[in-house]
Amino acid sequence: MINGAVHDLGRRIALPVRLAICLCSLALCGSVLAAEIYVVPSGSVPTPPYDTWATAAQDIQTAVDYACANFPSYDTVIITNGTYGITNQIWITNAITVRSFEGGLSGAGNTVVQRTSGQTRIFKLTHPGAHLHGLTLQGGYYAGYVDEEFRYGAGLYMTAGTASCLRIFANDGNSIHGGDWTRGGGVFMGGGLLTDSIIESNNWTYSSFFVSGGGLYMTGGVVQRCVIRNNRGGYSSTHQTGMDGGGGVRMTGGRLENCLIVDNITGHYNGGGVLISGGQIVHCAIADNRVLPGYSGNGAGVRRDGGAITNTIVFFNVGSSGGPDNLVGGGAVYSCAPELISGEGNQSTDPLFINRPADYGLSANSTLIDAAVALADVTNDIAGVFRPLDGLGSAQPKPDIGCYEFVRGTNLGCSFIATNTPAGYLSASVGFQAYVWGPPSSTSSVWLTWDFGDGSEPVQGWNLYQIAHTYAPGRFDVLLTAQDPSNNVAHLLRPAYVSVVSNSVFVSAGGACQYPYASWAAATTNILEAQRVASDALRFGAPSASILVEAGVYDLFGEMLIADPIAVIGVRGYAQTTLRQLTPGCRVVRMTHHSAMIAGFTICDGGHMLGDHGAGIRMSAGTVSNCFITGNTGGGHANPHLGGGIYIEGAGLVVDSVIYSNRYDYMGGAGVWMNAGMLDRCVIAFNHGGLQYHAGDGGSGVRMYGGIVRNCLIYDNTTVYQPGAGVRMSGGILENCTIADNISGVMESGGLYQTGGTSRNVIVWGNLTGGATSDVVLVSGSLTYSCAMNAPSGPGNISADPRFVSQSARNYNLSRGSPCWDAGLDDLSWMQNGYDVFGNPRIANRHVDIGAIETFIPPSGTVVFIR
Repeated sequence: MINGAVHDLGRRIALPVRLAICLCSLALCGSVLAAEIYVVPSGSVPTPPYDTWATAAQDIQTAVDYACANFPSYDTVIITNGTYGITNQIWITNAITVRSFEGGLSGAGNTVVQRTSGQTRIFKLTHPGAHLHGLTLQGGYYAGYVDEEFRYGAGLYMTAGTASCLRIFANDGNSIHGGDWTRGGGVFMGGGLLTDSIIESNNWTYSSFFVSGGGLYMTGGVVQRCVIRNNRGGYSSTHQTGMDGGGGVRMTGGRLENCLIVDNITGHYNGGGVLISGGQIVHCAIADNRVLPGYSGNGAGVRRDGGAITNTIVFFNVGSSGGPDNLVGGGAVYSCAPELISGEGNQSTDPLFINRPADYGLSANSTLIDAAVALADVTNDIAGVFRPLDGLGSAQPKPDIGCYEFVRGTNLGCSFIATNTPAGYLSASVGFQAYVWGPPSSTSSVWLTWDFGDGSEPVQGWNLYQIAHTYAPGRFDVLLTAQDPSNNVAHLLRPAYVSVVSNSVFVSAGGACQYPYASWAAATTNILEAQRVASDALRFGAPSASILVEAGVYDLFGEMLIADPIAVIGVRGYAQTTLRQLTPGCRVVRMTHHSAMIAGFTICDGGHMLGDHGAGIRMSAGTVSNCFITGNTGGGHANPHLGGGIYIEGAGLVVDSVIYSNRYDYMGGAGVWMNAGMLDRCVIAFNHGGLQYHAGDGGSGVRMYGGIVRNCLIYDNTTVYQPGAGVRMSGGILENCTIADNISGVMESGGLYQTGGTSRNVIVWGNLTGGATSDVVLVSGSLTYSCAMNAPSGPGNISADPRFVSQSARNYNLSRGSPCWDAGLDDLSWMQNGYDVFGNPRIANRHVDIGAIETFIPPSGTVVFIR
């Protein structure tokens, strides 16, 4: 009899015993008239037809070739225990069965087929009637320069047939420079059925081309009741130009069903556990997968670009920042992941595994029990347990989410669920439904005690199956106790089951971390935790939310994404409150909501990963106010990017802020890159860019393609190989700004390089290129009512010295007698109630001044005071 139990896994990830026995017994018995061929590692006298142990073949390929050529007279190849070396793949081209003598996964542990030299996979199945069973496939290897078919599936390549109870171990696919796609370090699956198997410790790396599926690559077929673990992919440190991904699994089609996918790793590519763009993931558990620190991949659990995910757990996966990174791309139903705060049947709470990582079954108090949608074609779990079972005791069997079906005991037991959402904003009234099971004598009448976990008196009574309770802000455990007339007792505790939040969340280094952090005393120390609570407040009905942050340095280990109407405010200002990015190559903040705000912070030490922009802040909407953005750095030629300090796309307002000493080596906008939005009343200084030869774009202070830059002081920015050290613009509006003391090494215009857009009321003075004065280069667009040594002719333009109070001391106020005083073009639509860069009224005298700073000069003459 074939045994389907897992061999030597050291954790409870047992594969189906009952179903494997049934499947394998039926599949392996063969035709009554057909004969068997035997294989031994040594000690026989190999003689065709190899149908006794004494005349057995001593290599598998010889036996397989003989059976295929003489089918149906011979339809089964039986391989005794041992290790069998190969130098070429074993190809099953007919409806024969190749299996270990012992069978099952125990047979796989004792019967190993491995590559001994050269480049080859282990097995290939292409016939619908072929069956491979009970073997370890080990050490297959290929590189990207071999023929296409040999780049797929280093351990097993199958487009038809059945493979069962295999251990596919330590196979390696490698895409070298100049190579092409390599797919499936362990398995390439184009069709057929792979079941009750282990795919582990397979690997694919790359130098510069394309690799997919460290453990498994699927375009079709079914993979069911398998453990896929500890596979690696896309982590080479030599290049970042490869693409695709899936450390554990890459899917473009097919069905992944009742599988446990754990401990897989990727680096630059997406999908540590699974990358899916087509096909179905059904009843799987995907946990403890990773994207390596410092790499650019995302979706450490699952990255979904297409396909369907149903009844699946995606939890406890870790991104490159060291924080949670479970499911990117959504699209799941009746599933559990922290990101699934909405969607049909979805849950975002802890699945409560029994003993992760040793046991990924569900605890009795898991909310995933009986929470899946019934699928008629899924009748067993990964361990062969029948689905669906009545896990809650409701007398209505329903399947569980995940790969294991919970089996409740036969003694007195109890459970409960919330009949409405156990969460709210400011308050929540939660209904509860209890279930009790056990012998009839225990369940005919039961004394139930409800402890709601909020300090209120427990409520108890006979058969108190339905009850409701109102909660104030906080997070609460709920405990149900059942006692029968014989004094048998059962308990069920659901930890942190009810959550009620406020729309003001507090953060302080000295806070007590008492959920929901609704006061300074109860504040959290983790700003991202505060953001999660604020997002919950919005989800539960708050119109907006704020995060108030006390002075301190707050370290981030990943990007802070503000995608909701949340204001994040450093109450002591940026001089005392810092957001610091500790993950290399990761920006600090990204903003995508029009009502999002961040104010009162120093934002520093952000970086860029490949193909991304905005090392400090990337924003498509929202407001940045009273911030100091500094020390953010972009990459060079191999990692081009835009916007060292801030990258503004589409919309957004940056106001009353300082963008200081940010850097890019290659592309544009070391301080700010923008194609829309507004910079108002900002200081942009000491940013450095274009430091590599042939660097592109330019504009170390500001690179403009659109938007408005107004009332800004732009000075001491430098570039080497690109024009416009202060500002390079090809669109938008530049008005009432001062651009001074910027330096370009070898290219045109240290101050303003303009190829489009509108500039007015601007001072451009004292800027250098190659040691010589170079203020303005106007290729196209307009420059009016402005002051520059080489100002072009135009309305209101002047070339006289603006007479700063002290340019050497960087005091750009206008002194008495400045030709820029009252010389600008008034625009009352914003100037009447507007302010200059330092917050002074924008029109201080009769007309607006040219430049960023408005200077009030009292009238000269005798003033007589009369009492």
